[in-house]
Amino acid sequence: MTMRSSAAPTPALLLPLLLLVSLVATLLLPAGPAAARGAVVDPMVGAPQRGECYLLTRQQADTEVANPVAARDCQQVHTAWAAGATEVPESIPLSAQSTALQKFASRACGDLAGRYIGSGKAYATSTYLRYVFLPSEELQAQGARWVSCVVAAQKSGQLQRTTRISPLRVKGLNPEPVAACLDAKRRVLACEFAHRYRGIAGTTVVGRMTPERAATLARRYCPRKAGRGYLASTRNVEDNIHVLICWRRTRK
Repeated sequence: MTMRSSAAPTPALLLPLLLLVSLVATLLLPAGPAAARGAVVDPMVGAPQRGECYLLTRQQADTEVANPVAARDCQQVHTAWAAGATEVPESIPLSAQSTALQKFASRACGDLAGRYIGSGKAYATSTYLRYVFLPSEELQAQGARWVSCVVAAQKSGQLQRTTRISPLRVKGLNPEPVAACLDAKRRVLACEFAHRYRGIAGTTVVGRMTPERAATLARRYCPRKAGRGYLASTRNVEDNIHVLICWRRTRK
């Protein structure tokens, strides 16, 4: 006896079957891309909080791009503090080579550090340095779009080690632990240490600074502020704003 095959589904039954197969296939698709498209992305994910402490070398601070991830207890020895972080607009590429990002980060860090440690002439004649960092590649893959600002005090070409929980603020006449002086090799360090010159704010200058302009300003302001045998330098404190520093010879 020849066995008869089952009858094919009629068109009326075929449509529900196709819909069922389609539904099952949809449920079995990997959730990654779809979830990523529907997920809420936090552009500040992983951003450092103001007051975090780091143990960085001067070389690390000068060369590394990604924000330090090894925050430590501020009661332990450290060399830097986080002043905070700011979200970067979507219109600005999150690349260290981007001129737009460099300008944005400079202004952002100036604002963050200004609120944290001080600004203007007081900052210019302090031992503080400001550093900008970006999120790590891993954090950027999670949607992070921020720049962080980290402050540190310099000491003879290195970053000063400290157990101070928070940095001293600068305003007017800087306290000795952060007032800028020069050692015998003319490297910046705090005036509480042995030094040869003490920094005094000369004048604030807006616009492009050239060696010729700096020399003219030094001749005008420094003799009466720092006396004979002075040294002079300029320091950028904000976007296109500089401070002339007159260095007065001392005996300490």
